Amino acid sequence: MAAKKATKKTAKKTVKKATPKTSKKTAKKTVKAPAKKAVKKAEPKKQISKTKRIARATKRKIKIILNNILLFAVAMLIFLLLYSASGTALYQNLFLLLTICAGVIVLAFLIVLLIFILLRFMNK
Repeated sequence: MAAKKATKKTAKKTVKKATPKTSKKTAKKTVKAPAKKAVKKAEPKKQISKTKRIARATKRKIKIILNNILLFAVAMLIFLLLYSASGTALYQNLFLLLTICAGVIVLAFLIVLLIFILLRFMNK
C-alpha cells in the first residue's frame, strides 16, 4: 500500500510540474482591438393603426381590380371588332370564344369589386 501511495504522489507531482506556472505579468498581455466604426441607430418606425393598414390595402386592391377590369374590357372590345371583321368561320368562332372568355373575366372582376366596396362600407 505504501508503494501505491508513493506512485500517486509522484504522479500528482509530475502533473504539477508539467503545467508551467505563468506570472501575472505575462498572462495579462492584451492586444488592442481595432477601433469600432460609429453606427447610427435607425429611428423607430411609427406605428400605424390596424384600420389604416386595412384601408390602405383595400384601396390598393381596388385599384388593381379596376386596372384588370379595364384591361379585359378593352381586350373584349378588340376581340368583338375582330369577330365582326373576320371573314372565315374559323376566325369568327375563335374571336367569339375569346370575346365570351374576356366578358366572363370582366364580370368576375366586377363581382369582386362589388364585394370589396360592400365590405368597405360595412366596416365603417
